Amino acid sequence: MTDRLQGWIGREVQAATASEVVAGVLVSADEGRLVVRTSGVSGYGNGRHAVLPLASICYVRLIA
Repeated sequence: MTDRLQGWIGREVQAATASEVVAGVLVSADEGRLVVRTSGVSGYGNGRHAVLPLASICYVRLIA
């Protein structure tokens, strides 16, 4: 799974767990986690980095 996700670094993705759906730019994917940079409110910084454990992810898909 991480090999495919590493090919998506820098692209817009949507990742879902049982408790949340996160959308943004994929920053990194390694053996234990996925990091997505989410967009912030316009004019108030660059958003945040959401760190999701791979074991808790239901799906990841490209959105753009």
